[in-house]
Amino acid sequence: MTMTYADIIAEADERYPNGLSVDSKLLKIYNHERRLMRTIYRRKTATVFDVMAGQFLYPLSFHYSKIFQAIYAGKLFEYEDINDQIGNPPFIYTYQNSIGVYPTPDRDIPGGLHLFHYLEPVRQTEDTMASIPTFDPDFPMVLVYGLCKDIAEVNREFDVANGFISQLNSELEEFKKANIEPAPAEFRVE
Repeated sequence: MTMTYADIIAEADERYPNGLSVDSKLLKIYNHERRLMRTIYRRKTATVFDVMAGQFLYPLSFHYSKIFQAIYAGKLFEYEDINDQIGNPPFIYTYQNSIGVYPTPDRDIPGGLHLFHYLEPVRQTEDTMASIPTFDPDFPMVLVYGLCKDIAEVNREFDVANGFISQLNSELEEFKKANIEPAPAEFRVE
């Protein structure tokens, strides 16, 4: 059975009883997931927008820095091309936490803007604790030990934190072994 955020907190509380609030623990899990997804668990996903005539900005539910490719009006934009307005339109650009298109569309294009980006975790609340973490559900103990380590550091019990760091590192090694990217096939040109 896959562990939820509530299960992760309950497991951490069993391993290291503490007086921190649920909100504090959820924040620590969120920060740990963000760190993992920025470094060793970079999963790709896509978001599709319906382009609307007269609308040039589309709010993002993720940070714009996570975009690595986009397709708009049949044109592929690599990360380097976003915000680069050299050449012929159309252009796409970021503004605050929105993606913009130039020139302003003059017609509706269903599914006309595709953004390819890295997945980000969602910050949980007590109302959403029954959801499953964004981080690999096969390795929930990574989040449990990370939470225990953070709680021990808050309590200034650094020797206990070091024990949890050791367990966390062991889980991370298992995770890395289970997620080894296969080597690309060797091609010979003669």
